[in-house]
Formats: sequence, C-alpha cells, structure tokens
Amino acid sequence: MSVWVDQALSNNRSVASDLSEAHQWLRRIANCLRYPNNSDRTSDDVIDITETLQFPLTSFQVRRQMEELLQMFPTIAKTL
Repeated sequence: MSVWVDQALSNNRSVASDLSEAHQWLRRIANCLRYPNNSDRTSDDVIDITETLQFPLTSFQVRRQMEELLQMFPTIAKTL
C-alpha cells in the first residue's frame, strides 16, 4: 500500500511542478501584453497609480517583448 501512496505522491509532485512552470510562462506572457494589474499589486492588493502614467504600449513593443520571451521558452524535442 505504501508503494502506491509513494507513487501517487511522486506523480502528483511532477504534475504540480509542470503546472507551476506553465503558470509562470502565462504570467510572463500577460506581462508582455500588459494585462491590467496582473502583477503590480502590493501585498494589500492595492493598484499602483503610477501605472496609469506610462506611455501607451505599441504593437511593436509587444512583438519585440514576445519574441524575446519566445527565445527563452524551453525547446521541446520533436519526437512525435
């Protein structure tokens, strides 16, 4: 019985790690797209008012940042 429990814990740990990594990548993408208030909140969940004083975001900036992000994305072996 303990072998099955250990196996289940091991499998879930791996899935949780994968999910955490995917979540981190989605947060990076959200930062590139400048989703409102995505990660610029304080511990009190208060929005930073200086965020509204920034210059408008251009499509060129988003493209450049997404391309930089894609360069960091781990390459997946094409074994299919």
